[in-house]
Amino acid sequence: MWSQFLHAHTASVTSLCFSPHEAVYPHLLCSTSGDETIALWDYYSGESIARLWYHREPVNHALFLPDDPHLLLTASDDGRVALWDLRRHEHPLGVLSDFREGVNKVILLPFSCVPDGVDLTGSSASTFFPPPRPRYLTASACDDGMVYLHAIFPPSALLEDRLSNPDPDDGEREGGILGRLLDRFVVSISTVNDLVLIPGGEILLTASEDGAVRGWRLGFPPSSSSSASPSPSDRLLLNLDEFENPVNHLAIVPRGWMGDPQETPAPAGAPFPCWVLAASSEGVFGIALRPPAGAPDPDVRVFVGHADYVRGIDFTPARTLLTVADDGTAMEWGLPTAQAIRQVRLHEGLVMAAALAPDGAAFATGSDTGEIRVWRQPFQTEALAGVPEAVAG
Repeated sequence: MWSQFLHAHTASVTSLCFSPHEAVYPHLLCSTSGDETIALWDYYSGESIARLWYHREPVNHALFLPDDPHLLLTASDDGRVALWDLRRHEHPLGVLSDFREGVNKVILLPFSCVPDGVDLTGSSASTFFPPPRPRYLTASACDDGMVYLHAIFPPSALLEDRLSNPDPDDGEREGGILGRLLDRFVVSISTVNDLVLIPGGEILLTASEDGAVRGWRLGFPPSSSSSASPSPSDRLLLNLDEFENPVNHLAIVPRGWMGDPQETPAPAGAPFPCWVLAASSEGVFGIALRPPAGAPDPDVRVFVGHADYVRGIDFTPARTLLTVADDGTAMEWGLPTAQAIRQVRLHEGLVMAAALAPDGAAFATGSDTGEIRVWRQPFQTEALAGVPEAVAG
């Protein structure tokens, strides 16, 4: 073990993420929790850096922005997404508060996914987005069964507004300080747990409590009461609704890591499959999709070995899969074979969250008791019996 934060939080750890900006913030780890806080840690020294207070219910997710080392997004059950500047973290820079229920995850989208007819530059006669010009486009997975698309204002504009109006709740005013809602659409009859974008396309995958993975076209005109607005069936590309339990997590496998195209040859002229992993109950299911149509491939691989719900999915530099679960363990898998390489006991209780550092050298795990542990990678335990040496290495 590298470091341990025994009482990191007073409630369950809900998510973990490492800063990708090692040159500016070396060894920075962020955790979120059911205790309504966000915490920043130096996992190398084992020291606490800061604790961020704003949300009024459990915080579910945090995201470091890739182009600015100082910015962090957080999402909460209080129906808010907050943007923080780590240099001045007494209050968030801005807040989105136009969600109907809790927010479980936020991801960034390319601007090619902006709803059709929304003009962010003022260069056309379509629906004009007033200044300042947005810096980011986000998609949020929510408890109300919807996905929300927002345009996020530049941090400089948010800071100016914050300095002139220091009230931390000013995100509640009409339109919100952090950005503007561009679109929202229904993807499930129940909670949306996760979402990912298929690389190279405008297809969003969602995972939900109703036991489904669905694929959705982006770039449609915004949903409204207009008869011209797209219906959910117009957006829907893919509906994999045969999971027996809720689907908790999704991950896109880096191209070629599942052993394709040799093992799953594509027809002449067809794109190579895009593999998505879906965690449901104790198992992880690998499904091959062929963009841009999003049609499922017959090849499915199943990673089964945990004794309880899988809570995290990560890929190692060795091109293996790491999973953590409520059984208190991590398992490492060979992706082409779906064969377990090793299983490691991490916590005495439930492992609720995990994250792998960008360089693959550290693996952080969080428990239901609020404890965080950081492990050196790769794990040095012996491979499971019967695993070929070439796979285990």
